[in-house]
Amino acid sequence: MRQKKGMFLMPRRFSLKTRLLSLLLSAAMVLMFLPASAFAADDEQVRVGDTWLGSATRSVACGEGTAAYDPDTKTLTLTNVTINCDDTTAIFNKTDGLTIKLVGENSINSGKQSGILSMQGCGLLTLTGEGSLNITAAGHAIYANTGSLLIKDTTVKVSSDILAVCADLGIEISNSTIESASTDGNAIYAPGDLTIENSNVTTSNDNKNDDGYPAIWSDGDITINGGQLKSTCAGGKALGADGSLLVKDTTVKVSSDVLAVYANLGIEISGSTFESSSTDSNAIWTPGDLKIKNSNVTTSNDNKNDNGYPAIWCDGDITINGGQLKSTCAGSDALGAAGTLSITDCTVENKGASALYSQGKMTLTGGSITADAEYNAIISNSAMTITNATVKATAQRYNALRASDVMKIDGGKVEATTVLYDDETYAIHMQPMDDGSNNGRMEIGGGVELYVKGFSGIFVGDEATIADAHIVIDSEDWSIDMPVKFADGYDIARALGGDSKESAEPFDWYSMSLKPFTPGTPGGTYRYLELFSGARHTLRVTNGTISELNGKPYTGSEAEIPAGSPVTLTLTVNEDAFTAGEVFSSWTLSPMPRDLQIDGNVITFTMPAANVEISATGDIPPEPGPDADGSPLFGLALGAVSGTLVGLTFYAAHQLGITQALRETLPAGAAIPANRGELALLLWNAADKPEPENQPAFTDVSDPETAKAAQWAIEAGLMETESSGKFAPEKRVTRLKVFKTWKAANH
Repeated sequence: MRQKKGMFLMPRRFSLKTRLLSLLLSAAMVLMFLPASAFAADDEQVRVGDTWLGSATRSVACGEGTAAYDPDTKTLTLTNVTINCDDTTAIFNKTDGLTIKLVGENSINSGKQSGILSMQGCGLLTLTGEGSLNITAAGHAIYANTGSLLIKDTTVKVSSDILAVCADLGIEISNSTIESASTDGNAIYAPGDLTIENSNVTTSNDNKNDDGYPAIWSDGDITINGGQLKSTCAGGKALGADGSLLVKDTTVKVSSDVLAVYANLGIEISGSTFESSSTDSNAIWTPGDLKIKNSNVTTSNDNKNDNGYPAIWCDGDITINGGQLKSTCAGSDALGAAGTLSITDCTVENKGASALYSQGKMTLTGGSITADAEYNAIISNSAMTITNATVKATAQRYNALRASDVMKIDGGKVEATTVLYDDETYAIHMQPMDDGSNNGRMEIGGGVELYVKGFSGIFVGDEATIADAHIVIDSEDWSIDMPVKFADGYDIARALGGDSKESAEPFDWYSMSLKPFTPGTPGGTYRYLELFSGARHTLRVTNGTISELNGKPYTGSEAEIPAGSPVTLTLTVNEDAFTAGEVFSSWTLSPMPRDLQIDGNVITFTMPAANVEISATGDIPPEPGPDADGSPLFGLALGAVSGTLVGLTFYAAHQLGITQALRETLPAGAAIPANRGELALLLWNAADKPEPENQPAFTDVSDPETAKAAQWAIEAGLMETESSGKFAPEKRVTRLKVFKTWKAANH
């Protein structure tokens, strides 16, 4: 039959035998390309005990409960089942992506085999549900072969004689309670990553055959976020990863008789409570970096076999920010780093052979650090910087603080004590740099309070530079073994020296010989030394000059005085500075030192951390005659200067009488006010600083206390507002005005 255009000729019919053979060959070709799971018959997807479940058979009774399988959703629901198997796996999965849903209380007892096994290539195995599952197995309790495992929103308790829980492609535990125990293998092992989120996880491994398996191990990274983790291990790590370990907002407690916590690529602990203990190795060790932030971390190592492992050790850098750290170690460092160590705003209580150690730079900023050590308390093989921290370092032997390069102590309070004097060491010691670049230097300032006690005090090879500081050194030998210089703009304010605190007396710092050091020799260093240093500020006298400064003759009207220095001035009035008709009235100081005392032309005070202006003020004397209010001051003035009136003007004599009356009337040591602001403060302070009825309203008074004093004095009727409506705190007041106002206040 000829073929028409666009058409094909119909073939002849094949025999039945030929057609069947063709179909079989086609089916074989298709099967060659199907995945392994496709070979399983629909009725053999999941085996529970000895029963296969699939499309045909979908449930089996297990004890008093039922195991039901839904092939459409690939979900096996266990409801109050009890599965007992000796020679076979209790649940054997051959389907991809199986979910096991738990209802009620379920248990699996697998005497010689695994509890749950998902065969190779079956992907994700999920355990979930409001019920619980308890597995006891000689083999693996749960194993996803070349798959991953998700345990979510459920409760699982397993125990095994070998590896208990494993999934080759990673494990995730979320919002669940998990207990996993092994007598001789990992409680949890993930060749991939391990993630635990908002879960309560408890693991243990007895390692009865001394195989050294960790209780928890991941070949990848471990992330623990929220919840609780408790892990114990005999002869192996309690928690370890070949990758990194991140612990966030979690309560962790782990223990081991060897290395307790390890992560090859670094450890980060944030917002957590973390407790780790070892009886004979590191509580925490990472070859990477260790970061701890806003956490409460407690570690301990007993080193029972004297192996000398630190409680915490890091081959990289350690950074601790906020929170609390308490680490104890017998025979080694409580905390040590091969790199740098930085601790900021943390409360630290460490005790060990050394309490804090770093081979790189050490930085301690803010917070509180207590370091108790058998040998060196706080030691850096590089530089050390302590800033605004409260540090108490106590070494039984050797050094409380030890560093190379530069030790900077800036602000805060630092106590460095060496208890035993057998080795005759310094409490603070700067060791020379290995490269010979310097022999050690110190920089002390920021208003730090530095207390040093030891056989000897401080040793620095090159020099110590001091800014503002209070330094106390109490030693048996010599207090300082170092050249000292003061930073630019700073100087010694006060120095006390002696054989002890009780015998210490003020001395001229620049008279003490610092090089060479000869203890016990006149002019040499002291066993007990107390230094006050501060920034130099200018003391300037207007309308007069300084004739004597601190007991020594002085010429000039200005002097540079370090803050904190005791100052005694004898001043001379420059009468030519006053305008016609004015005579000397009083000395005024701005700002007014709190301990100011004025006795005629002799002024005593402690130099504040500010420039001080001293001015001789003049006034126009009143017309001769009795006080307008019948005040006895005129007679008092004449009586006060009886026999010494020669050379004094009538006004000067009058002022002398008023001055004497004020000194007898005002509180002891109080300066006589020179302006309205000082008068208001005097009255207000004498009245025990009462609160005014209204808020201070004077725009020309900037100081808060003066503003309150002014408002109260106006409301009390002791002073009046100026005609401008302002208070005019800098406006001068006469001593007669002061006397009359003081009397009006019933003083």
